[in-house]
Amino acid sequence: MNLLKLSVFSVLILSSSLYAKDSAHIVTGSSQSSSNVSKNTTYDDGYDVDFSLSVGYDYAFTGGLQLGGTFGSSVYSGGSSWLISAGPGYNFSSDIENSFFAALKFGVVTYHIDSSMSDTTTYVSAEIAKRFKLMENVSYVPGIVVSKELGSNSNDPVFSIEYFRLSLVF
Repeated sequence: MNLLKLSVFSVLILSSSLYAKDSAHIVTGSSQSSSNVSKNTTYDDGYDVDFSLSVGYDYAFTGGLQLGGTFGSSVYSGGSSWLISAGPGYNFSSDIENSFFAALKFGVVTYHIDSSMSDTTTYVSAEIAKRFKLMENVSYVPGIVVSKELGSNSNDPVFSIEYFRLSLVF
């Protein structure tokens, strides 16, 4: 099964690079933050603050295909996490700075809890977003991301709305 995935991925990369004449480099940066106050009957009353920061790089080929990856870090009450992912995407317009796009990323996330425990798991995420050109080479990129941890102890899918993400296209 892994050999099949590697073969399909290799074919995508090789076939796309043959006609990549008007390509684009896309560097993204985003942050998310939230605070939650909860009264939970099972656990103590809690106040939770989350902050995450991520950077990404994608290479957009002429035919709409883009390939890239993301690196991110989150800090929250009681711990932190690191995330790295990679995968394909598709631009629905040749105008990269103003296009709708969809992406599918596969990755690994490592959780560090209370500096004494850590856990690593794999995950998959799918997103749909729209780039809005703000100025030459800079786009605002709001979007919706659905992510799911894989494995026997995984949680339900997480739906996120990215309000603050910028792309530098060159």
